[in-house]
Amino acid sequence: VDGRMPPGWDGIETISHLWKECPELQVVLCTAYADYSWQEIRRVLGESDSLLILKKPFDNVEVLQLAHALTRKWDLNREIQGRLNQLAFYDSLTGLPNRALFIDRLTQALDSARRYQHQGALLFIDLDNFKRINDTLGHSIGDEMLKVMSDRLCKSLRVSDTVARPMMVETAA
Repeated sequence: VDGRMPPGWDGIETISHLWKECPELQVVLCTAYADYSWQEIRRVLGESDSLLILKKPFDNVEVLQLAHALTRKWDLNREIQGRLNQLAFYDSLTGLPNRALFIDRLTQALDSARRYQHQGALLFIDLDNFKRINDTLGHSIGDEMLKVMSDRLCKSLRVSDTVARPMMVETAA
Protein backbone atom coordinates (compact mmCIF):
# COMPACT_ATOMS: atom_id res chain seq x y z
CA VAL A 1 0.00 0.00 0.00
CA ASP A 2 1.38 3.39 -0.92
CA GLY A 3 1.37 5.96 1.88
CA ARG A 4 -0.16 8.60 -0.37
CA MET A 5 -3.00 7.36 -2.51
CA PRO A 6 -4.90 10.35 -3.87
CA PRO A 7 -7.80 10.84 -4.31
CA GLY A 8 -9.63 9.40 -1.32
CA TRP A 9 -8.13 7.29 1.43
CA ASP A 10 -4.45 7.49 2.18
CA GLY A 11 -2.42 4.36 2.93
CA ILE A 12 -3.25 4.26 6.63
CA GLU A 13 -6.99 4.55 6.00
CA THR A 14 -6.76 1.88 3.29
CA ILE A 15 -4.97 -0.51 5.65
CA SER A 16 -7.54 0.16 8.37
CA HIS A 17 -10.39 -0.78 5.98
CA LEU A 18 -8.50 -3.83 4.67
CA TRP A 19 -7.93 -5.13 8.21
CA LYS A 20 -11.62 -4.76 9.01
CA GLU A 21 -12.30 -7.25 6.20
CA CYS A 22 -9.27 -9.49 6.76
CA PRO A 23 -7.46 -8.98 10.09
CA GLU A 24 -4.74 -11.54 9.22
CA LEU A 25 -3.68 -9.68 6.07
CA GLN A 26 0.05 -8.88 5.93
CA VAL A 27 0.67 -5.33 4.67
CA VAL A 28 3.70 -3.38 3.53
CA LEU A 29 3.28 0.39 3.70
CA CYS A 30 5.52 2.09 1.14
CA THR A 31 6.19 5.74 1.75
CA ALA A 32 8.73 8.43 0.97
CA TYR A 33 7.15 10.97 3.27
CA ALA A 34 6.72 11.26 6.99
CA ASP A 35 2.97 11.99 6.88
CA TYR A 36 2.50 9.87 10.01
CA SER A 37 4.85 9.19 12.86
CA TRP A 38 5.22 5.62 14.13
CA GLN A 39 3.19 6.61 17.21
CA GLU A 40 0.36 7.94 15.00
CA ILE A 41 0.36 4.78 12.89
CA ARG A 42 0.16 2.66 16.06
CA ARG A 43 -2.63 4.86 17.43
CA VAL A 44 -4.71 4.48 14.23
CA LEU A 45 -3.92 0.85 13.36
CA GLY A 46 -2.99 -0.56 16.76
CA GLU A 47 -0.11 -2.85 17.66
CA SER A 48 0.44 -5.38 14.90
CA ASP A 49 3.15 -7.58 13.52
CA SER A 50 1.20 -7.64 10.25
CA LEU A 51 2.51 -4.24 9.15
CA LEU A 52 5.93 -3.43 7.75
CA ILE A 53 7.01 0.01 6.62
CA LEU A 54 9.24 0.32 3.58
CA LYS A 55 10.77 3.75 2.99
CA LYS A 56 11.29 4.95 -0.57
CA PRO A 57 13.56 4.79 -2.44
CA PHE A 58 13.92 1.04 -1.98
CA ASP A 59 15.70 -1.68 -3.86
CA ASN A 60 13.87 -4.52 -5.65
CA VAL A 61 15.72 -7.02 -3.47
CA GLU A 62 14.13 -5.44 -0.37
CA VAL A 63 10.68 -5.90 -1.86
CA LEU A 64 11.41 -9.52 -2.79
CA GLN A 65 12.72 -10.25 0.70
CA LEU A 66 9.66 -8.69 2.31
CA ALA A 67 7.32 -10.61 0.01
CA HIS A 68 9.13 -13.86 0.78
CA ALA A 69 9.18 -13.24 4.54
CA LEU A 70 5.50 -12.26 4.69
CA THR A 71 4.47 -15.22 2.54
CA ARG A 72 6.42 -17.60 4.77
CA LYS A 73 4.87 -16.01 7.86
CA TRP A 74 1.38 -16.37 6.34
CA ASP A 75 2.04 -20.05 5.52
CA LEU A 76 3.36 -20.77 9.02
CA ASN A 77 0.35 -19.07 10.60
CA ARG A 78 -2.05 -21.15 8.50
CA GLU A 79 -0.12 -24.28 9.44
CA ILE A 80 -0.32 -23.39 13.13
CA GLN A 81 -4.04 -22.61 12.91
CA GLY A 82 -4.63 -25.95 11.19
CA ARG A 83 -2.66 -27.79 13.86
CA LEU A 84 -4.52 -25.97 16.66
CA ASN A 85 -7.82 -26.90 15.00
CA GLN A 86 -6.65 -30.52 14.79
CA LEU A 87 -5.70 -30.54 18.48
CA ALA A 88 -8.92 -28.82 19.56
CA PHE A 89 -11.42 -30.92 17.59
CA TYR A 90 -9.88 -34.31 16.80
CA ASP A 91 -8.77 -37.31 18.82
CA SER A 92 -4.99 -37.62 18.59
CA LEU A 93 -5.01 -41.43 18.42
CA THR A 94 -7.72 -42.16 15.85
CA GLY A 95 -8.06 -38.82 14.08
CA LEU A 96 -11.81 -38.97 14.68
CA PRO A 97 -13.80 -35.93 15.82
CA ASN A 98 -13.52 -35.49 19.60
CA ARG A 99 -16.23 -34.63 22.12
CA ALA A 100 -16.37 -30.91 21.22
CA LEU A 101 -16.76 -31.54 17.47
CA PHE A 102 -19.13 -34.46 18.10
CA ILE A 103 -21.45 -32.24 20.17
CA ASP A 104 -21.31 -29.52 17.49
CA ARG A 105 -22.17 -31.98 14.69
CA LEU A 106 -24.89 -33.63 16.77
CA THR A 107 -26.44 -30.24 17.47
CA GLN A 108 -26.35 -29.40 13.75
CA ALA A 109 -27.93 -32.75 12.86
CA LEU A 110 -30.70 -32.29 15.43
CA ASP A 111 -31.37 -28.74 14.24
CA SER A 112 -31.51 -29.93 10.63
CA ALA A 113 -33.84 -32.83 11.52
CA ARG A 114 -36.18 -30.43 13.33
CA ARG A 115 -36.07 -27.86 10.53
CA TYR A 116 -36.80 -30.36 7.73
CA GLN A 117 -38.89 -32.74 9.87
CA HIS A 118 -36.51 -35.64 9.23
CA GLN A 119 -35.41 -38.40 11.51
CA GLY A 120 -31.88 -39.21 12.49
CA ALA A 121 -30.02 -41.93 14.31
CA LEU A 122 -27.33 -42.04 16.94
CA LEU A 123 -25.41 -45.24 17.56
CA PHE A 124 -23.27 -45.55 20.67
CA ILE A 125 -20.68 -48.32 20.63
CA ASP A 126 -18.96 -49.31 23.84
CA LEU A 127 -16.14 -51.84 23.89
CA ASP A 128 -16.86 -54.06 26.87
CA ASN A 129 -13.83 -55.07 28.90
CA PHE A 130 -11.51 -52.96 26.76
CA LYS A 131 -9.42 -52.30 29.86
CA ARG A 132 -8.64 -56.01 29.94
CA ILE A 133 -7.10 -55.80 26.45
CA ASN A 134 -4.88 -52.92 27.54
CA ASP A 135 -3.93 -54.69 30.77
CA THR A 136 -3.12 -58.08 29.23
CA LEU A 137 -1.84 -57.24 25.73
CA GLY A 138 -0.57 -53.72 26.35
CA HIS A 139 -1.67 -50.22 25.42
CA SER A 140 -0.04 -50.36 21.98
CA ILE A 141 -2.28 -53.31 21.03
CA GLY A 142 -5.32 -51.54 22.47
CA ASP A 143 -4.44 -48.39 20.54
CA GLU A 144 -4.02 -50.37 17.32
CA MET A 145 -7.39 -52.03 17.89
CA LEU A 146 -9.06 -48.60 18.32
CA LYS A 147 -7.44 -47.33 15.10
CA VAL A 148 -8.55 -50.40 13.12
CA MET A 149 -12.09 -50.16 14.48
CA SER A 150 -12.36 -46.44 13.74
CA ASP A 151 -11.05 -47.02 10.22
CA ARG A 152 -13.57 -49.82 9.61
CA LEU A 153 -16.45 -47.74 10.96
CA CYS A 154 -15.49 -44.78 8.76
CA LYS A 155 -15.28 -46.98 5.66
CA SER A 156 -18.71 -48.51 6.32
CA LEU A 157 -20.61 -45.22 6.59
CA ARG A 158 -21.54 -42.43 4.23
CA VAL A 159 -19.32 -39.36 3.91
CA SER A 160 -22.13 -37.28 5.43
CA ASP A 161 -22.16 -39.44 8.59
CA THR A 162 -19.95 -38.74 11.60
CA VAL A 163 -17.90 -41.24 13.51
CA ALA A 164 -16.52 -39.69 16.68
CA ARG A 165 -14.54 -40.65 19.77
CA PRO A 166 -16.05 -38.40 22.42
CA MET A 167 -14.13 -40.09 25.31
CA MET A 168 -16.86 -40.43 27.85
CA VAL A 169 -15.58 -39.88 31.37
CA GLU A 170 -16.61 -42.54 33.88
CA THR A 171 -17.75 -41.36 37.27
CA ALA A 172 -17.31 -43.33 40.46
CA ALA A 173 -20.50 -44.75 41.89
